[in-house]
Amino acid sequence: MVDTDQRLAEIRRLPRTPAHEIRQELYDDLERNALPWFTAENGRKCRASEAVDNRSGYALALMLMAKFAMWNEDWNGALVPLQALEELYGDFNEGNYPLAETQWRYKNPAESIFEIQHAWSLTGTQYNGNVAAIMMPTHNGDGVFDGVPLKGYGTSMPGWSSLRANNRYAIFRPATGNTQTENAAYVDALFNPLPLTYDTYDATLNRYTVKIDREALAAGEIRGQKIDRRVQYFLGLGDLEAGETFKITHNYGVPWPGPKFWCPDIEQNYDSNNYRIFRYADAILMMAECYCNLENAEETMRYLNMVRQRAGVDPVTNFTGFEDLTLAVRCERARELGGEFQRKFDLVRWGIWYDQTYAYTNNATLKGKMRPCHRYYPIPDAQCALSGYVLTNDEYLADGL
Repeated sequence: MVDTDQRLAEIRRLPRTPAHEIRQELYDDLERNALPWFTAENGRKCRASEAVDNRSGYALALMLMAKFAMWNEDWNGALVPLQALEELYGDFNEGNYPLAETQWRYKNPAESIFEIQHAWSLTGTQYNGNVAAIMMPTHNGDGVFDGVPLKGYGTSMPGWSSLRANNRYAIFRPATGNTQTENAAYVDALFNPLPLTYDTYDATLNRYTVKIDREALAAGEIRGQKIDRRVQYFLGLGDLEAGETFKITHNYGVPWPGPKFWCPDIEQNYDSNNYRIFRYADAILMMAECYCNLENAEETMRYLNMVRQRAGVDPVTNFTGFEDLTLAVRCERARELGGEFQRKFDLVRWGIWYDQTYAYTNNATLKGKMRPCHRYYPIPDAQCALSGYVLTNDEYLADGL
């Protein structure tokens, strides 16, 4: 209890607690004090979508335990709650968990484990975010987004500067010159191929522009390769049904964030979608990662391929070593969970945030400001001073900040 200024001063001078100890204590607390409260008899041992009033419950407790354990590299400890989630949620497939329902406009679907609840209406409840305003293509006005009319998304969203994934995520860029060939520098994109084909030669760009290939979309294949089903939801290429291509895609072969993040009938920047933080696909890929670290290739590929099967792409069947398998799991997490608030934490947990982010950042100005210490936020200077500098920001000091 803090009851005097002297006591507060003493607390301020306490050193930081090791993070792994905090995570273990939280894991144990959930296991001892939260899980027993959720039983089949009281109806609370259920999926998140079945919880009364969409309250946080059993599924979230299990997911948090698994996250804490994986940060501590306790793979067996993580598998315990993950296997409980698997028992609760059952078989992961398109029939039970439709890919279309990964779009945030579908609130609290069966796959959900935890999402931030939003609602907005002009005259009623107004609790919202604004993620959609930076994840939708640039609004030119009157429901035209980056040159393409999109029905059902309103006409009043302001023209915010929209985000765009880097070229590592997805790109189809023709090579320079008057030739219909792909630029070899971009063929290692995570989403490859895209349902884009060559349009017309542009002398200013000195290469072909591109357009949506509706026939390839219908066939699910282009240039002899399967098209990942997630492309239609996770990437914004244009109006896929009409075959109208966004300007940025047409000129540069790159997408906007996709309909997964777009908010139907958005008013101004009032995004009423729920923000999905955890879902079952995340847990399935966490199991793949745990088994990979336990050097169980068979189980790693089994869980990895559950997600790939729903996406409609070929399974991973050729085991060439755990280094390659680790990369496959990490890349699949990027494809499946891109834009869902997880990627930076994954990269930090794996110890590769700076190297990967720096290598694949297209913006030279941003690269100049990026430092390894930015993997974590600093402790505020005022708190360091109040602690008598028991608390410090050693990584920031080492980077000259």
